Amino acid sequence: MLGLIYPTHLFVATLCVGPMGLVAATVWVVGVSSQIADYLLQNYVITGQMDKLFDVVLCNEGLELEVYSGRLRRITSKPMGKRVQEAALGTLPFGVVSFPVQLARFVRSNWWNAVPLAGPVFSFLDMAKAQSVGRHQRYFRLMRMKPVNVKYHVKDNEARYISFGVVAVLLETIPLLGPVFSFTNHTGAALMAVEMHKEKTKEKTKETPKETPKTES
Repeated sequence: MLGLIYPTHLFVATLCVGPMGLVAATVWVVGVSSQIADYLLQNYVITGQMDKLFDVVLCNEGLELEVYSGRLRRITSKPMGKRVQEAALGTLPFGVVSFPVQLARFVRSNWWNAVPLAGPVFSFLDMAKAQSVGRHQRYFRLMRMKPVNVKYHVKDNEARYISFGVVAVLLETIPLLGPVFSFTNHTGAALMAVEMHKEKTKEKTKETPKETPKTES
């Protein structure tokens, strides 16, 4: 399918940015093919297995308490409307629920391709960052992080997410070896989450004031 779309996109990109259209079209095909492969793999081929792999890596790195506490569900009284909504969404595959978000992200990234020279680069980096952050969704759920906290977390570690995402996207676009690299990249994402968590814990420990023992006179 991408082979049929590529000539058309190459023609349009060449009209917009001239000779750099070849680079723009190539970057677009690489990014989109990686997104489609990762989307199909995680939502329809190995649904749930990546989360188990993520949990195993976290436990092996000493975060058993965080994993086990994150899996526990708090028994709270929810409004009837909320329960009906969760029940309705629970009957649908995760891929169907997340498809509108993926489509909006896909359209947004392609707008960058209309910008000469720098557009394709920003488009590729945007897709790489989105895919990298997506691999930490399990970590966000285990830590019960609110969307606002996730936003600040991603902003503080934006450079790391982009650099990891660029390498992951390039590896997963290799023919035949893409699914294999998807597992290794997911393991790497889990290790990166462990590193971020330990750094955050260390910072909190430094910020906590130590109580000085009182001496009796």
